[in-house]
Amino acid sequence: MEAFFGLPPKVIFCKRCVISNQRPSSTVEFKHTATEKKSVIDFDEEGICSACRFAEQKDQGIDWQG
Repeated sequence: MEAFFGLPPKVIFCKRCVISNQRPSSTVEFKHTATEKKSVIDFDEEGICSACRFAEQKDQGIDWQG
């Protein structure tokens, strides 16, 4: 299988929100070239994406009332 635009060749989905590893993280697109590897969302050993883990930290680690 051929991967285009520097994205990972194997598609992986988050076990919680089903976002794929094909979604690029924030990058300046006009500075990107076709041969560069894209920076994409990370997944942990449990198959949960970094966006879900960050949401957990916000929900559990911040006292929004205080």
